[in-house]
Amino acid sequence: NNNPATDNLLKNFDFAKYGKSGLPLEYSRTEFTQNIENLIKDLSSGNQQQILGNFGLIRGEAGFDGLPNNKPFENQDASSDLLEIAQKVQHEIEKFTAQNNVKTGDKEADEILTALVQGLPEFTSIVGKEQHGTHDYSVDIHSLKVLQSAMNDPLYENLSDTDKFIVKISALCHDFGKRGGVVDKGHANKSAEYAIALLERYNIPQRIKDRIIDIIDNHHWFEAYCNGTVSAEEVAIRCRRPEDFVIYEILAKADFANVNETMHYERSGVKTQEEFDKYIADKMQGIEKKLNYIYSKANLIFDTKFTQNGEKFTRQTIEIDGKPAELKVLNMNNLDDDASLEQFGFAPTVTKEGYRAFVHMTDPKTENLETVYVLTKNSLNQSSWSVSLVKPSENYTYYDKKFGFIYDVDQANIAQAYKYNIGSGCRKQLDDFQEDVFDDKTLERTFVQKKIIEELQKKGVELNSDEYAKLSKYLLRKRYITQIKKDIKIGEKVIKASDLVEALENSREILFSGRDHNEIVVLNPRIIGLIAMVNELENCPQSFLRFAHERDLPIIIMKRSY
Repeated sequence: NNNPATDNLLKNFDFAKYGKSGLPLEYSRTEFTQNIENLIKDLSSGNQQQILGNFGLIRGEAGFDGLPNNKPFENQDASSDLLEIAQKVQHEIEKFTAQNNVKTGDKEADEILTALVQGLPEFTSIVGKEQHGTHDYSVDIHSLKVLQSAMNDPLYENLSDTDKFIVKISALCHDFGKRGGVVDKGHANKSAEYAIALLERYNIPQRIKDRIIDIIDNHHWFEAYCNGTVSAEEVAIRCRRPEDFVIYEILAKADFANVNETMHYERSGVKTQEEFDKYIADKMQGIEKKLNYIYSKANLIFDTKFTQNGEKFTRQTIEIDGKPAELKVLNMNNLDDDASLEQFGFAPTVTKEGYRAFVHMTDPKTENLETVYVLTKNSLNQSSWSVSLVKPSENYTYYDKKFGFIYDVDQANIAQAYKYNIGSGCRKQLDDFQEDVFDDKTLERTFVQKKIIEELQKKGVELNSDEYAKLSKYLLRKRYITQIKKDIKIGEKVIKASDLVEALENSREILFSGRDHNEIVVLNPRIIGLIAMVNELENCPQSFLRFAHERDLPIIIMKRSY
């Protein structure tokens, strides 16, 4: 939370002195491991695995791996003896994680570091965890030194508070999935999986969680990039958000420099910190070039999102499976075209006719709805989707389907857009998204981009490719058009905020100029609601209503209009 006392300690404390032994805990890793093994030693192999699995513990070369939890042991067929042992194991986990204390002998350090492990109790699972031979530090000390180096990097000071928070959480959690005592090539992805689980506990915006997960999942990109197994394009597509590239650079440098005292110099062929910093900067140039190319072709399409999970929608009771159920519903059919949507959780300037939504339509069968829900819930799936932009007065959809999902789409995750069906087919993986982003031979890659440039020309602003890239870097950080309130200066050229908003709104409308539905290819959209192209809620099938009720999803109703 950028507390000055905490930041000062994290930047200056001598973590290196604890080397391979890890932070001194009141209840040590060795003692915890021995106590758990003693508790379960007389159980059958099957019962041991059942208990360890329930609590997220995995036997490894250096004590327990895995992400420990203290959820109750649930097995209706378990004997009283087994249940008693499970309760004791649960108590030991609680004692080792959330109730543990750091004991360095420095009062201020102990208070701050104890608050850290109790606020993020999974951190104790890596305290004192031994790494393989090249490492001079246990996993926790390595992670804290990565955090320390990142916070002392000159680039860190220019980050926003949000991005500083992302750096801190990413650094602390980047090796949570690392197995002790062995070379573990797959630990980045496992650490990202663990991050998904632990971040669910915290009231952090989903977009921030997704950024943290992406950064952890890709924290070994620099090694792969340097040895040629990953291209500059592949790195650029992973850190495609303008605010992420600096974080990638900060953490890559910090991670590389904190294996041991000299490895980063030896691998880089340098002898001093100054030479190492130059080596990193030179490596970044190829990626920056690819990122600027992405920004220069960006299709910027802003929808009109609602807030608070539709809590301001009307509550409507309807019978589902023979029982009354309450749903959050906004029936656009009951509103005048110029009616304000502010009372329903939209920005003050949004009217019914001004509403724009990204939708993905599907057959409302339970299995179809469930498939989409599962694939979009986890950003590690890196799935690409076809969506359409709709508005109340013009809402063609794929094959005229009536039911589907309303998506929250990150601006940096839009690859292609066109006024007709693109026919993207089953090309739905990250590699396909990357190919679409770097393909400037197709009209769909720059369809909206060209219209934005044309609209700005009408306002007397001529932008070349580099200037448009700079404008995109600014706009890709925005979530809503209503956030554009200040004039933008690109070199010597000034774009008035009102002109920019008008250009973005007008260019967006080109997607409605076809004779059928438009298609937009996006990566990792998030479900924020459901849409039904019907007259009334009663016209929705039971499977659709049940799905909305079980997952607390708001529904927007909007009759067919061409």
